[in-house]
Amino acid sequence: MEGEEVIVFEEEVRIELEVDGIPRVGEMGVKVFWRRVVPIGRSLCVYLTDEADLSVLYCLEMTEMDFRRLKVEQSLVVEFHSFADKLVELVQRCCEGEGTVFRLVLRESGSGDGHPMAGVVGPTGGSAGKGTSSQQATASGSGVRGVALELAIVETNRLKNLTHLALGVRRADDEFMRLFLATRLRRTIALSSQATRTKDQTEKELVDLTAKYDDMKSKWEQATESEQRYAKEIARLKLEQTSLQQDLAAERLRASSAVTEVQDFRGRVADQDRIRKKLSESEELCQSMQQEVVEFQAKEQLLKQNLKELLGASSSSADVSSDEAVKQLTIWKQEREAELNSYKSQVSRLNEEVASLQKDLFAIRQKLRTKTVASSRLEQLLNESKARVETLAEEIRDLKNKESEETRLRTDLEESLRKANSRIQEKEEKISCDRKIISWLNRELNDCLRAGFPRSSSPHSGAIAREITSNKSAFDQVQKVHGERMTPRT
Repeated sequence: MEGEEVIVFEEEVRIELEVDGIPRVGEMGVKVFWRRVVPIGRSLCVYLTDEADLSVLYCLEMTEMDFRRLKVEQSLVVEFHSFADKLVELVQRCCEGEGTVFRLVLRESGSGDGHPMAGVVGPTGGSAGKGTSSQQATASGSGVRGVALELAIVETNRLKNLTHLALGVRRADDEFMRLFLATRLRRTIALSSQATRTKDQTEKELVDLTAKYDDMKSKWEQATESEQRYAKEIARLKLEQTSLQQDLAAERLRASSAVTEVQDFRGRVADQDRIRKKLSESEELCQSMQQEVVEFQAKEQLLKQNLKELLGASSSSADVSSDEAVKQLTIWKQEREAELNSYKSQVSRLNEEVASLQKDLFAIRQKLRTKTVASSRLEQLLNESKARVETLAEEIRDLKNKESEETRLRTDLEESLRKANSRIQEKEEKISCDRKIISWLNRELNDCLRAGFPRSSSPHSGAIAREITSNKSAFDQVQKVHGERMTPRT
């Protein structure tokens, strides 16, 4: 049981048991490993164990000299250093499940098919004489004694059951079994301690990851709240922008109407200029007519005076000439009076037109003053609306930048949360696996502690008992750490 071990294969394998005349099929652990023992050198070991019965242990330890005899007897074409790999290949062929033609059989020596056994290089290798490896390649250890059995790899074809390889194994005696269980106990305790350290480290990492997860979750919630707040702010600003756009459209409509009114006002101003020009012409005409009236009145007075003088000086003149002169003067006076009345009526009409034009001019000036104030107010509102729209556009751009930044931060947080969840899940799975391993180790240690060994008078018995007792105290510490109690299997 001493020496460095290099494990080549260690798995549960389906084996057909043909022992004590009772054929059955079961699962047994097959362990193939190299052991270096001084001064023999390297030897190949094959152990068969039963997890349901820890008292079952079949062993084979083969040195290079044993292999030479096996190679001659079973016509093997491989060397000792590669024999283990070929043996594992055949065992794995037996584990392929349903449909495989290879079987692993543990039977009593001499119960084979009695035909030459093929080499280990392949299922159709060369043949040799009848195999006797059951008696030759057996366990060479001093503690491996008992009934000799044969571990055979058998291929079932259409003609027969063909044994490719047969290795002789023996059941371990009590002393060897105690050493094996003590070694297994040490290994179990070491694995349990390692699993405990791994579990503590994993739990510590899980605590750190949980803290990081809580921190990232808090940041995530803060980012979500910020995003919701920004979303509400953006919605509010969008509503304000919509309202301002509507106000701006209304202002533009009013500005367009004001521009139209200004154009109308300019047309009216042009009409006013024309009226002013016409009024000036009328005033000039009125002044000219008034001057003519004044001159006519002066001429009329002069004529009346001359008439009086003529009438006084020549009262005795011919009546015909005087009467005709008077008639002519009377007609001329009537014509002048009619013309004067016409001038007066035209002056009156022109005065009325002037008054109307002055009234229209005053109203146009009032409207012009009102329109000027309204136009200035509209221009001011339009400029303020443009400035507010530009400010809102700048705020919207800033909010969009913040939103993109928050989106990027949210994506980073989601990725960090996903990685943290993945790592937490891995750690939880690792802890679960460690717990299962610890539970399995507990059962193994429990089986080792409660395995019923027959009393032996061997000088090694005391040392083995002391080793088991010391390992039990170490195991009690492991059990205390994990809080698990060992219960005997029934």
